[in-house]
Amino acid sequence: PMLDLRFFRSRDFTLGNLLVFTASFAIFSLFAYAPILLQGALSQTPLTVGIAMLSLSLGWSLGALLAGRKADKNGHKKATVAGTILMVIGSGLTLLFDLETGLLQVFAAFMVVGLGMGFTSLTTLLVVQRSVSPADLGVATSFHQFSRTVGGTVGVGLCGGLVTERLINELSLAGRTLPENLIQQLRQSTASLFQEAFQQLIPDSMVILLQSAVFKSVYLAFIIVFLVTVLNTLL
Repeated sequence: PMLDLRFFRSRDFTLGNLLVFTASFAIFSLFAYAPILLQGALSQTPLTVGIAMLSLSLGWSLGALLAGRKADKNGHKKATVAGTILMVIGSGLTLLFDLETGLLQVFAAFMVVGLGMGFTSLTTLLVVQRSVSPADLGVATSFHQFSRTVGGTVGVGLCGGLVTERLINELSLAGRTLPENLIQQLRQSTASLFQEAFQQLIPDSMVILLQSAVFKSVYLAFIIVFLVTVLNTLL
């Protein structure tokens, strides 16, 4: 089915899709880069990283469940606004992270973001669906899912480029860089930080410096996520 551009004359259709775009930009950026901070900067184990990241998914599911039960009664706009505010609060809490942050604090912040995404993703879907005729329901629903996917793709791509470049710059500004072959691996993928072969090549004198650089680079992504959630609320 082809998308009828006349759909965009409806404010509900346009804003509903913009909202899920920006919300997905934020939450999928956290899904992608928070583990790098937790394991690469805070020295958490893969198991604790998994537990912390699970809170995003659990919050999303719980938020969608609550929104589904309450949205019709309290109104879709109220539920959507509540979701966007929760995302602002949760992403704002990530700006309080430092190198001493504990797992409980991380879990709580991500749970709030997930709850907000649950509210936002479901209520915007209902708003978009109700903005078109029943005959166009399938097209409108698929475009909403497409907007969510594109939002996540743009968020992960944009934040990934900035995180990687900031990481390389931080190591350079410190006056002591990693060997060039390790720098190239990081440029290709920050996931190299988790590879045992990569970790064994890091000089002992560089470990603390690398952790600090990782934290500062991922913190930049957290700032971007926070600003996007503020935009989300304004929308």
